[in-house]
Amino acid sequence: MLRELEKARAGFSLHQFADASELLGATKSVPGVVATGNWGCGAFLGNRELKSLEQWMVASACGMEIFYSTFGDQGLARSLNRLSEDFSKGGTTVGQLYRVLSSLSRAGRPGELGRPGAIFDAVRQALKAQGGGGKEGTESAGVGGG
Repeated sequence: MLRELEKARAGFSLHQFADASELLGATKSVPGVVATGNWGCGAFLGNRELKSLEQWMVASACGMEIFYSTFGDQGLARSLNRLSEDFSKGGTTVGQLYRVLSSLSRAGRPGELGRPGAIFDAVRQALKAQGGGGKEGTESAGVGGG
C-alpha cells in the first residue's frame, strides 16, 4: 500500500511547487484539484475500492480536492459519496483511514475483502468500533466526482 500512496503523492503534489505553472507552461497557478480514477483496476486487476481510498488519502494529505471518475460504475459512485458523508460526519482523518486499511491488510482476508463493497464495509465497521472517527491525525478526508 505504501508504494501506491507514494506514486499518488508524486503525481498529486506537483501543484505545491512554486514554479509548477512554469513547468506546465501555464500562465495561471495550478488548481488544487486532481482528477483521477481507477488506477491499476483494468489489466492489473486492482481493487477499485482500495485504489479509490488510497488516492483519496493522498489528495487529502496534499490539501487537494479530488474528482474521482468511476467510469460509469454507479454503485461505486454511490458508495464513495456515502463514505464521504460518513467521513465528514465522523471527522475521519487520513491517519485513521490509513491505520484501518493497514490493519485490514495485516488481517490477511483477501477472499472476504474481494466482494464489491467489502472494503468500504470493513472500513466503516472499523471506524465505528473506534468511536466513529475523531479529530487527531492529518487532513480530513473528502471526495467529489462521479
